[in-house]
Amino acid sequence: MAVREIRTTLALDGEQKFKQEMQAAARELRLLGSEMRLNTASFGDNADSMEALTSRSAIYERQIAQQRENVAALTRAVELIRIVHPTSVPVRM
Repeated sequence: MAVREIRTTLALDGEQKFKQEMQAAARELRLLGSEMRLNTASFGDNADSMEALTSRSAIYERQIAQQRENVAALTRAVELIRIVHPTSVPVRM
């Protein structure tokens, strides 16, 4: 019985950490969205200038990197669930 409690505690800690990381990632994506709106507003009529497009491209690259991290974290979570509960997650690729 004590072993089960320890395992449950570890599972809850891992789940809580995962949720916190996903919330932090969502905050980062919202921040990047705000940064993009600020970028668009700051360039105004010069939105198609090389400087504006370069700045916008850098923000898009950071958004893509953040989304890749999210996908990797979710993939790891699914793999862990498959290990713990092999029959509960169907394999779809």
